[in-house]
Amino acid sequence: MPDCHLGIESILQRKLDRTAVLIKLITMIQTLDALTLGAIELPPDQRFALAQRILASVEPEEILETDEAWALEIKERMRKYDCGETLGVPAGEVFAELDRRLNP
Repeated sequence: MPDCHLGIESILQRKLDRTAVLIKLITMIQTLDALTLGAIELPPDQRFALAQRILASVEPEEILETDEAWALEIKERMRKYDCGETLGVPAGEVFAELDRRLNP
């Protein structure tokens, strides 16, 4: 019984501190649930954008740098395609080639 040497004020304070922590946890869970419900109501494109932002906030820096490099590469490829500097390949041909390579 470690509390037997503590004054009543100390015991009450510890119980209040524990109660405050529990209240914070419950509030956080309720907030998370409310956020989740709100996010689910968003249109699919906005849910996807939100998910990307959340994931980006926890990704290591080197992954973000790679994503930025790919974004630049994609923009450059789109620019070349739009200007007629490169030709597109029909999706059917791409998938047929993938099937051929993956299933020899």
